[in-house]
Amino acid sequence: MAWRVVARCSSFAGINVNVRSLTIRVLDIPFVDRFKHSMKDRGASDAMVATVMLDDGTIGYGEGLPRSYVTGETTETVVEQIRSVLAPALHKSDLDVHNPLESIDQALGGLDLEPNQAVHAHHSARCLLELATLDALLKSQNEGIEKVVPARRHQMTYSGVIGGSSLEGVSKRARQMRYFGLQQIKIKVGVDDVLETVSTVRSIMGDEANLRVDANGAWTLDQAKHHLTALEPLGVVSCEEPLAPRDWQGLAELRQSVSIPLMADESFVTQDDLEALITHRAIDAVNIRLSKNGGLRPCLEFAAKAQAAGLWYQIGAHVGETAILSSAGRHLAAHLDQARFIEGSFGTLLLREDLSEQSIMFGKQGLASRLTGPGLGIDVIEARLDRFTRTRHELVRP
Repeated sequence: MAWRVVARCSSFAGINVNVRSLTIRVLDIPFVDRFKHSMKDRGASDAMVATVMLDDGTIGYGEGLPRSYVTGETTETVVEQIRSVLAPALHKSDLDVHNPLESIDQALGGLDLEPNQAVHAHHSARCLLELATLDALLKSQNEGIEKVVPARRHQMTYSGVIGGSSLEGVSKRARQMRYFGLQQIKIKVGVDDVLETVSTVRSIMGDEANLRVDANGAWTLDQAKHHLTALEPLGVVSCEEPLAPRDWQGLAELRQSVSIPLMADESFVTQDDLEALITHRAIDAVNIRLSKNGGLRPCLEFAAKAQAAGLWYQIGAHVGETAILSSAGRHLAAHLDQARFIEGSFGTLLLREDLSEQSIMFGKQGLASRLTGPGLGIDVIEARLDRFTRTRHELVRP
């Protein structure tokens, strides 16, 4: 049986829109250079892309990047979660083209596993299916995503990211970013040479540059106190995930011991995580990322809750994301104008080739404009998508 999407706007009264097919692809797109941090060393993108086709031929695309060390997901768990839970949930639900995001949320929401299970949250699976379905529904009505997330700013400034590397490699990246005019830089740091690494970037970027560090959970509490105290004279504006994920008490103690604001990333996946961070007064900011946090609708809710609790936030990205997820991140950043920093949209600065006709890459000084057009506002090149597909799963057939 076909998977049905029921249209409820007046001009489509009584007309059922059917989903002809749902395809999940696992990609393998080589990077220009390897990207390394304390949890992973990558040379290619393993993004997952969902393709939803409606019965009128309209195609929508969504993307997620499962990270076992963040949500506990793998490509296999994403496929199984969509096959056994998410696709059937959508099949049973009436999706309203007049209120697409709300109806998709009603179908897909509330599906996190209990914390003691192997998968902390099926958020990458939810994200890629939410975006694909939303993209298709909006395109079928020739409407853009601003219908559901209106832009509150028309230009955004993106951050550069320097991955973990030798001091020579760090120096090379910093010089490239200075040449490109970037003034907001996040530096991936490990256990060793932290002060030397950040000092190198500061000396190249100058005093006006806005520097952040990301330890990706690499430090013990004592190491974190030592490193962050040493970094204070360098004007570092935040430290992301200094301790192992969900060390609430350790984060709270560290926050009282150092002046550099702390940001949660891997420790902030679910609503329970955010509530624990707030309850323990463990953090100053959170990194909101589409795939990690479950898609557009959950991210909007997280931003509102964080701000209500007095936390600031940034819009983060996922190493290896393609133009599909980058475009969704652009729309999210345009809507959430209180986001202090924005990451992503690296395009072919990182990927050998991207998937869209339009370049989603930010320009000089990290500047990028909001996207317009139906759906997510991009045109995916199917030939490239096919060429970089490593495995393919047809979950719904005609």
